[in-house]
Amino acid sequence: MMLQVKILTHSGSFHPDDVFAVSALLLLFESKRVVPVIERSREPSSLASADFLVDVGGEYNPDRNRFDHHQPGGAGKRGNGAPYASFGLVWRKFGEAICGSKETADKVERELVEFIDVMDNGVGELRAVFGEVFPYSIGRAILAFNPDWRDASPDYDKAFREALSFSVPVLRRLIKEAAGEIEGARFAVAAYEAASDKRLVVMDRQYPWDNVLTAFPEPLFVVEPAAETPTLVYWRVKAVNAAPRSFKNRLDLPLEWV
Repeated sequence: MMLQVKILTHSGSFHPDDVFAVSALLLLFESKRVVPVIERSREPSSLASADFLVDVGGEYNPDRNRFDHHQPGGAGKRGNGAPYASFGLVWRKFGEAICGSKETADKVERELVEFIDVMDNGVGELRAVFGEVFPYSIGRAILAFNPDWRDASPDYDKAFREALSFSVPVLRRLIKEAAGEIEGARFAVAAYEAASDKRLVVMDRQYPWDNVLTAFPEPLFVVEPAAETPTLVYWRVKAVNAAPRSFKNRLDLPLEWV
């Protein structure tokens, strides 16, 4: 017999933190013999009967699976000062179990969870990347699922479920990507360490080395397989970035090669 667990968050309009917090719990239960039931309410009787209470209730108590941050004083801050919202509180307790490793959970925390929490708490701002061009964030995509002013009979619960149909696969894929980058980085470092001339590092696969080899002073170029057929492997040469996430190379390839 499958066990049912009740995940309850607030009714009405929703934000990225409650959507992703519920998404994280759904991923937690994917491999367990558990049927999660999602409810949205602010009624005290419903709150009291919830197995997991997210972004409502005015209480943060991880031992009782209460994950709200709206109470006076909030729910604490990270070491870097970033305040917690409901997603971060859920992730703090269950992130490692969801990801299968603390290293992967920490990477997802840095790349997604902190941003969602900070924005929900009204800290910081998104700045233009060029002129009046602003980034369209994952949080903005979640907000877009809310009914708008033209909906005569807005169904927020249905909209919340639609938002989950977007956020759950995104979170699942981000976890997979983070784990792959961590594992691939180890292979990239091993290839660097094995190179006789560390200016030229040869990879046997397309590992995610772009932001890894910049930690070492010597690498200038990487040789890696670009494509493979049953009878032939195509190789390519790529320049190493001058710095992580930089578009500038440490050394450009000769222009006449183009």
